[in-house]
Amino acid sequence: MNSVINPPRERFDKDRNADEVSVTTEAARFVVIEDESHVTTVELITLAHTTDISTSNITTMQMTTTLPFSYAATTYNKTVDYNITFNNLTTVQTPYEVPFSYAAIIVSAVLLIPMAVFGLLANLITLIVIAKSKTLKSLFNHLLFSLCLSDMLSALFSPLPLYRQTWGFEKWLLTQPLCKCSFAVDGLTTYVTTIHILLFATFRLISIKWPISFKKVSIRQIRIIIVCVWILGFACAFVPYWLMFKGVHRERNSNNPDANWSHCSLDPAWINEFITYYKISYPIFIYFPMASIVIICPAIGIVIKQRRFKSRTANTEDKESERRLRKKERNAILQLAFITGSFLMGYVPNTAHVVYTTNVALENMSLRVLEWNLYMLGYIFLRFSECLNPIFYNLASSKMRKESKKFLKSCFGCKPCQEMDCGGVASGSSQGQSSGSSNGVRTTNVVL
Repeated sequence: MNSVINPPRERFDKDRNADEVSVTTEAARFVVIEDESHVTTVELITLAHTTDISTSNITTMQMTTTLPFSYAATTYNKTVDYNITFNNLTTVQTPYEVPFSYAAIIVSAVLLIPMAVFGLLANLITLIVIAKSKTLKSLFNHLLFSLCLSDMLSALFSPLPLYRQTWGFEKWLLTQPLCKCSFAVDGLTTYVTTIHILLFATFRLISIKWPISFKKVSIRQIRIIIVCVWILGFACAFVPYWLMFKGVHRERNSNNPDANWSHCSLDPAWINEFITYYKISYPIFIYFPMASIVIICPAIGIVIKQRRFKSRTANTEDKESERRLRKKERNAILQLAFITGSFLMGYVPNTAHVVYTTNVALENMSLRVLEWNLYMLGYIFLRFSECLNPIFYNLASSKMRKESKKFLKSCFGCKPCQEMDCGGVASGSSQGQSSGSSNGVRTTNVVL
């Protein structure tokens, strides 16, 4: 086995009239001895970094090549280039150390797996409630429906990133499509969710500041916008991530840029393309929407405050109408605050991790451990925000709460609720009976 050391230009320090030159390089420290016949002997002292040389059988190597510098008595500290080849050396690879402990795996799994199950079920229930209810067909509920779909899809695939960063860090034992999906679905839902939150905040501002213009936006138009957002997310996130990420063997004891990455990660052949993609896509789909949301939310509060000030100075006589308007505005602010707060809590730490990993070289174990912890912390916050979203939707809307209670009670076999859920027949029949009685007409109702 040959071991070639090609270090950069180093300094050879030689004492006057000495026969030995002590050399320290990035790869090894060894002593060079040259006799009168220009036969050079190299004695290995130690080897740094990731490779150890076993010197139990061989401690001295002889070379017949004259070193390219002079041993004249007047030569001191001369900088030279060199290329020394050691033959028949036994190398021992230092085992690679992962940047996490078994306890960290258990803690991450205990937190993330229940959140994945809850997020999947909660968002699924919210989807069904919005789809079935005839009173939840507003523009904003259409956006909430699409947001729930994104969160449910993210929760469904959330065990894959957990596996990728823990048990599958060294060896991805699942299929390549699942490896690609762990990144592609995550990128898709991130971009789609960010744009949806921006749309939600923008439409809320328009509805409060320009209510007449807002009424011109039809449900058909908002459905077209939602479909376009999903197509854009698929083209700009799912497809690039699918192409650039896969399970690849990583040369741990090397200077390759992917030496410390998980087995399922960015394909090294796409590093330059990914950097370009990141510099273009993240400002468009992440930074700009986040900054816009942070600006729009206070703007909505300012608009509402100005409107209330005008209503007080105008001495409106219709106090009941004014009270209903204020209640509606409070609910709108509460709903927007919940949604944007949950969004920022989930995506700011995750974005901070992406910025950190794309700008910091993981040169030592402490940086690798920090990077892994940042990723898991951001991922836990992201999953937690997806669990909170369905709860916040119900807290901010009395109609949503009412419909969710009806659905849950009907699912668990509550008899009164089942009667209410029979297509509205019971409630509609009682209304018809009272209406018929008032007109002097007897109505016979049959509930099947």
